[in-house]
Amino acid sequence: MRTATTVALALALAANAAAQQVFPIAPTNTFHRVNQDPGAGNAYSLPIGAFGVSPGQWLKLRVVGDWNNGVSGEVLSDMVGCFAATGVVLDGAQQNRLPQPIATGPQYVPTTGTAIGNLPIDIGQDFWISRTGYANEVNVKVPAGSVHLFLCVPDSFYSDNTDLNANLGVEVTVISPSAYPGSLEDCEIGTAIGAATALDPLDTKSAPAGSVVRAALRSPFDTEGNTFCLIVADVVTTGQVPIGPLPDTWFGPAAIIALPISILPSNGQSPTLSFTTQSVWAGQSVFLQGGTISTNARNGLCTITNAHVIHFR
Repeated sequence: MRTATTVALALALAANAAAQQVFPIAPTNTFHRVNQDPGAGNAYSLPIGAFGVSPGQWLKLRVVGDWNNGVSGEVLSDMVGCFAATGVVLDGAQQNRLPQPIATGPQYVPTTGTAIGNLPIDIGQDFWISRTGYANEVNVKVPAGSVHLFLCVPDSFYSDNTDLNANLGVEVTVISPSAYPGSLEDCEIGTAIGAATALDPLDTKSAPAGSVVRAALRSPFDTEGNTFCLIVADVVTTGQVPIGPLPDTWFGPAAIIALPISILPSNGQSPTLSFTTQSVWAGQSVFLQGGTISTNARNGLCTITNAHVIHFR
């Protein structure tokens, strides 16, 4: 006999199984341009309905396994994705093979063209999921108009790519949205309270009087390394939420630059903003939001992190 608790547990496990799935990826398939590359195949599309989501919801994409580009050995984890309004992939000779791509996430910008002919392959709307030696996962908001998600390894020549142990794939998990999202690009803020040594991405924290609060920025895929960065702070009465002058900003006209403009080092962390809370601050909260000044940004000007809020008590 199945009790109500047993049934609830079974349903919860079924829901979790549906919310997290691994999709195998062939490293010879792509949605990027190819040239004289006979072994290259077309990337297949995944209907976002397969994940149980619709535009506006959030996914975590994480690469599992590895692949070989014919030179490096089977140690690579590079992977990119692109949302689109259709599941169509055009002829490989075309630069823009996805008829209706939709931009989101940390922008992938190729450093070379096709291995043969050096033909341009950049499409502008795709994003990093994993980069060997850096992050191997990304959180993305499914953009408006999306119907399909395309996945492929980034390369200039696909015919010599292999995955001998057939373990390459992308794990897709439905996640809760960030409370205060930014521009969803390659700049992340981390905070820590008191004795915590590691800065973490949890966006809401509480700090009793006398606590040391620390915050810093990083670029998980290192596309924003060696750019200018800063952190802005806005103090409000707890319960209030400041709305900024630009989309994805969480600070009002009384905000200050808490971490002055500095350099975000390549594959490192920005200088740390640090302050000690005081008892007279109880009942107030500070919103911290950072970003980079960068031509690598999708708007050509700046990236914006999600905001963290620290409640003083």
